[in-house]
Amino acid sequence: MTSQQFDVETMERLSRIRSNPNPYRQSGISRMIAWGKNIDRARAFEASRTTFAILGAAGYAGYLASMHIVLCSLSLIAMGGTWYGVYRIMEGSK
Repeated sequence: MTSQQFDVETMERLSRIRSNPNPYRQSGISRMIAWGKNIDRARAFEASRTTFAILGAAGYAGYLASMHIVLCSLSLIAMGGTWYGVYRIMEGSK
C-alpha cells in the first residue's frame, strides 16, 4: 500500500466517522423496537402472566395480613372458590 492509498483510505474513514460517529448507536425507541422483534411472544406472554401472578399474590398476602382472622378466612374461602370455578371452566374448554 502506498502512502497515497493510505491517505485516501484514511480520508474515507474520517468522512464516515464524521457522518456517523458510531454506526451501531441507535436511538432509544429504535433499540426498543429492535429488542421487541427478537423475543418469543409466547414465552414473553407467559413470563408476563407469571410476573403479574407473583405480584398479585404478594399484594393479596399483604391484604390478608392486615385483616381480622374472620374476614381473612372468608376471603380465602372466596378466593379458593373462584380458583375452583376457573379451574372447572378451563377443564371443560379442553
